Amino acid sequence: MQSASSVVLTTNMWTARTTEGYLTLSGHFIDKDWQMQSCNLATIHVAVQHTADNISELLQKTTDEWGITSKVHAVVTDNGANMVSAVRKTCWKLIPCFSHTLNLIVKDSIKADTSLESSFEKCSAIVRFFHHSTRATDKLKEVQNQLNLPQYKLIQAVDTRWNSVLYMIDRLYEQQQAITTTLCLLRRNYMCLCDEGWSHIRQASDALRPFEEATKEVSAEQYVTISKVIPLVCLLLQKVTTSAEQGNSLASQLAAQCKRRFQNIEHNHTLAASTFLDINFKNIVFSDSANVDMTKSRIITEMQALACAETVNKTLGRRDCINCDTRVASFPMLKKVAKKYLGTIATSVPAERLFSKAGEIISQRRNRIKAENVNMLLFLYSNLRIQ
Repeated sequence: MQSASSVVLTTNMWTARTTEGYLTLSGHFIDKDWQMQSCNLATIHVAVQHTADNISELLQKTTDEWGITSKVHAVVTDNGANMVSAVRKTCWKLIPCFSHTLNLIVKDSIKADTSLESSFEKCSAIVRFFHHSTRATDKLKEVQNQLNLPQYKLIQAVDTRWNSVLYMIDRLYEQQQAITTTLCLLRRNYMCLCDEGWSHIRQASDALRPFEEATKEVSAEQYVTISKVIPLVCLLLQKVTTSAEQGNSLASQLAAQCKRRFQNIEHNHTLAASTFLDINFKNIVFSDSANVDMTKSRIITEMQALACAETVNKTLGRRDCINCDTRVASFPMLKKVAKKYLGTIATSVPAERLFSKAGEIISQRRNRIKAENVNMLLFLYSNLRIQ
């Protein structure tokens, strides 16, 4: 952390089995060998109210303890009002979690598509029936075996994860023949989906799959992700627009939600600068050349400021540094700026990944574990891989 020239934080709140609130904070940066590094900084028991002021204080206290407060370039978190407000109070740059934004887009689109409502309700009812009946489960396995289908269990969607809806309908569509046959044999014909219902499911799956792929693409920690946000948004819009033109009702809702939430995405300098500085993309994915020129101009200005600052340090504050020739220092300055922007990650998933591990630590049998031990166990679990 001390060797990093610029650090990006990811943070989020979560609630343990004991109903205690915790704040997890992770740090991310590009090291001297141009490798992405991630580490867990702290997991803090929040015994006070989860207000923006209290969260902001805990964030700054943690970075002060690590000696990186002045290095923090940005903070990535979800769209929770208290987290957003807390980051703004620190005066650090806020980067909304891209995967969380995709989550909101999909959820709002599904709610808005009334034609899917009945089909999804039937899907959930079918899964519940098989989950609650051992006889039905055994019969389904028997039919799957007769039809030479994989003996997979059905998946139930949960409200907190939109992609569970995709997993549910994909599994149902894959096992369509076995499910329909089993329901008929059990005299549950009324639960079967009609041809129109299966058509809705197939269309919904086609519309949602690109969002699942985009979520996976930006949820990594070991390679650059922030520069992919603008290209992925461009591809998602193209995909859903094409599907909408072909009569896919969910795709129409997804296209409308994407346009609403991402209409000014190229004006976000962190996203635009990271894309422009990534050799894989440069300026080819921008829809407006004016945004490219503006991004390039701001990067050059930032490089000039860094060059002047270094000249001031070397010359003990000479005033003529404003007119210094930045051509000599262009690549060293570009290196610093590139590390700053490309070291930003696109999601708060790294912090959220610890939640499932925390669930194992704060189990029913260990529900009285002290907060400092939770912090240390998660710290060791996350950081032992770091050499």
